[in-house]
Amino acid sequence: MQVPQFSPTLRYLRILLSAVTLTALFCSPIHAATTQPIRLAITDIRVTTVPLPGTLLTQQSITVTGNVTNNSSQVLSDDLSLITTRELGTRTELSQLLTGQSDIALITHEDLKYQVTALAPGQSEPWSLTFLADSVFDLTTSGVVGIGVSLGSYQVLTALPWFYWTQTLDPTRVSFAIQLATQRSHAPTGTVTDISGDQIELDRLLTIMSMTASSNFEWLIDPALRVWLADFTGSDLEELANELLDVLNSRTEHIATQIYGQANVSALIGASQNVIVQDIATSYSNNDVYYLLPDGELSVDLLRKLKKFPEIIALTNNAVVSGSELITVSAVGQINSDLVLVSDQGVQNCFSQPGDDFSIIQCLESSLAMITAESPNKSRHILIVTPPSWNPSTSMVARLVANLSQASWMTATDMSLRTMNTQAPEINVAATDELPVFSSKFVKSLKSLLKQATALDTLFPNASISTQLRN
Repeated sequence: MQVPQFSPTLRYLRILLSAVTLTALFCSPIHAATTQPIRLAITDIRVTTVPLPGTLLTQQSITVTGNVTNNSSQVLSDDLSLITTRELGTRTELSQLLTGQSDIALITHEDLKYQVTALAPGQSEPWSLTFLADSVFDLTTSGVVGIGVSLGSYQVLTALPWFYWTQTLDPTRVSFAIQLATQRSHAPTGTVTDISGDQIELDRLLTIMSMTASSNFEWLIDPALRVWLADFTGSDLEELANELLDVLNSRTEHIATQIYGQANVSALIGASQNVIVQDIATSYSNNDVYYLLPDGELSVDLLRKLKKFPEIIALTNNAVVSGSELITVSAVGQINSDLVLVSDQGVQNCFSQPGDDFSIIQCLESSLAMITAESPNKSRHILIVTPPSWNPSTSMVARLVANLSQASWMTATDMSLRTMNTQAPEINVAATDELPVFSSKFVKSLKSLLKQATALDTLFPNASISTQLRN
């Protein structure tokens, strides 16, 4: 494997980054699990098109499946009934429904039920309900509805996009950027010490890369990933690392570059480390370089200082711009004529929520559908960025690609957004001169360390101490 070449300042930056704790860009609160006497779960929803008997027309059939678990000390025998809601009106209503905090009125369909018979304590049982859509939904139904089941006083709800009977719909345009990055690091010498942990990380990245190129998703690649892969030369994981590198090299379309090592450019600029920032911006890409602002932080002053680096495009999120992650904001905006990208934090939280693959996919699909439902006749453009540590299963990746590729309420579009600059709305942000700064003492200490290592090279020429540190 050929080791990527990079400038001395970037070699120094690698040490700098390894000494700094990186803040996760996208996260969502984790809700503590509670054990209830009866636990209901939905594991899948399928909508299929079936013939309408006696005609050439078709209709939709819905199958909802799940399981019921008896955590009580009594044998359970009861009916499990289908429940639905009206169309949801806002993203806030959807969020409340998905987090179990909704007080929306429920419609119980007593004629659509599954009978649970003599379920022993501690046991689970799968259930399934299949029905025609027009037996449950009004023919004017359009948007996102709640759907689930109830058993006695217990219930479970999820959201279902429903645009099958909508005559006219202007789908949301979604730029879907998948981060290819690692937050794992090796020793400054590049020595691999945790084989099992690194193998898990390589498998994670290969799973993400299994998403087909035809899906029209963007690959947002951290150049430091290639440096990390080069460390596996001569190790037990060299073959697996080469496999990932081959996949990376085979992708030539829908490629974008993010800041090297997810570095905190704001802090580097604040510490007057412009040489490092310039190397970050130009060493690994001939195109735009996307800077995912830590926690989305944004200021007029930062953008003014970023003008020195025209290759860098700042990327914030809608929570910073609008004050709420549930307010839809255009994917591209302007601040004093400077281009800024805005991702949708509310949708991105779906990737990090607790739950199985189905609940995560259902959250993503319904969130995107709700954005369309809020503006069904006027398309909007949003940007979604996966977390750097996103860890999907192979089956989740396959289903996510299939479902979103077929969705009528969204259409994928690329991240070539500079051409939209003149159409971008103006964004108002606070003006501040306070930028996060790496301690000048810390920066000087690292530079001093490198100088001392260079001096030691003259005494121990075969040790290559400074080279090992910089690598």
